[in-house]
Amino acid sequence: MIAALLLVLSAPSRAQTAVGDAVRGKQVFQLCAACHDIAPVPDTMPQGPPLAGIVGRGIGTVSGFDYSASLMELARQERLWSLALLDRYLAAPWRLAPRTTMSFPGLSNDQERADVIAFLETL
Repeated sequence: MIAALLLVLSAPSRAQTAVGDAVRGKQVFQLCAACHDIAPVPDTMPQGPPLAGIVGRGIGTVSGFDYSASLMELARQERLWSLALLDRYLAAPWRLAPRTTMSFPGLSNDQERADVIAFLETL
């Protein structure tokens, strides 16, 4: 019984085992492109902060963007956008930042999230 419990607890979740495809991720990213730019320094500030270099970047650190108090609270708790945090955030943004101003409901599909994250890693 204990061995079975240890096996279950040590098994990676499906989100952790999904291998992302950046080409597919670029296609899925079109859901995000209405509000987020991928240029390192966009000509104009879109509704959301630009996402170039987001992997490993400090949360809420794009100069000139007015982040919600909810996202800044997440920044105080987590500090950086890690791959694991991006996965959790993209699954349901409102869970990690309950009063976020981002209206995106999230990507429930593990593979789509892995693909988008693989694409974001290329920026």
